[in-house]
Amino acid sequence: MSPRSRILVTGASGWVGQAVTTVLAGGYDVRSLDLREPSEPTTAEVVVGDLGSWDVARAAVESVDAIVHVASSVVHRGAMEDWNASSIMHGSVVATVNLFEAAVQQGVRRIVLMSSAAVVTGYPIGTMITAASPPCFRKLYPLSKWLQEVVAHQYASEHQMVTPILRPWVVVDAKSATYRDGRPLPLNFDPYDHNGIFGWIDRFDLARACRLALEAHLIGAEVFHLVASRPGRRVFDVERATRLLDWRPQHTFDEYDTSDPKS
Repeated sequence: MSPRSRILVTGASGWVGQAVTTVLAGGYDVRSLDLREPSEPTTAEVVVGDLGSWDVARAAVESVDAIVHVASSVVHRGAMEDWNASSIMHGSVVATVNLFEAAVQQGVRRIVLMSSAAVVTGYPIGTMITAASPPCFRKLYPLSKWLQEVVAHQYASEHQMVTPILRPWVVVDAKSATYRDGRPLPLNFDPYDHNGIFGWIDRFDLARACRLALEAHLIGAEVFHLVASRPGRRVFDVERATRLLDWRPQHTFDEYDTSDPKS
């Protein structure tokens, strides 16, 4: 991307989307798209709309040079079985198909897709996960993220697009030491539980990975696992993100890591 290229950020009013918009605003003209207005001041061009609408997707993509697709289904706390399957698929899969198709029609050839390491959470603890590991998961949310990846792979192959696929696990805010919902990061816990340190990544480190994925010399659909801690690097192969994106997280959460530093 050249300086002052126009980048569309979808899901821009969300917790991660706000970080992405902030990081990109330092070097690009940003158009932000979300279902609601931003809750914080922004220099971006703001568009409010639902990507599940073809007209919204087509208008959002007009005159942009690349896209960072953060938007996904609204995930509420609670049992996955209680989530509305239709809304999950609409907000993730239908929206993603609309976005990619609109991008092709407008000649946009790079879309950074925010997926999730949830698509490989079905492996036993201790299994090393690489970009070549087949999907392994249960429930609707990982399914919706995997289907987003399928769309990215298909369009990359059929239309010669560049579609970096980013797979973070638990996105946190290192500065405030909190999870997305405001709960403090714990000091004493099983590092490999659902919200464990093994999968932590600071939301601004994730945003910087988005920028690097926009700028890196890549081809096709590349998968990148993004976790920042030492325990995480024993579970997810982040070497590709280091080598191909030059991604080096600023926050590695060493103060929370009680594992053997020599291991």
